[in-house]
Parts: sequence; C-alpha cells; structure tokens
Amino acid sequence: MLVNLILFSLLAALTFAVATLDISLVDYYLIAKGEIRVADLYREDGAYQFHGG
Repeated sequence: MLVNLILFSLLAALTFAVATLDISLVDYYLIAKGEIRVADLYREDGAYQFHGG
C-alpha cells in the first residue's frame, strides 16, 4: 500500500515536471526562436509584461 502511494506520488510529480519542461522548450525554440531579452524580464514595460489579470 505504501509503495503504491510512493509510486503514484512520484509519477504525479514526474508528469507535472515533464509537462512544464515541454511547455518551456516549445516556448523557447518555436515561439521565441531562441532569443530571450533578459533585461525585459525585469522591466514593467518590457516585452514580457502581463496584461489582463
């Protein structure tokens, strides 16, 4: 019983980690085409500002 709980927990954590990694890789290679403006990450009016929330 305990082994099943541990395996389920590890599988759930791995599923979340893989999904997050996939989204990050697609964003970096397909959307941003490998170009990230690091300075804009820290500016309020930068390229990565958030609207509507």
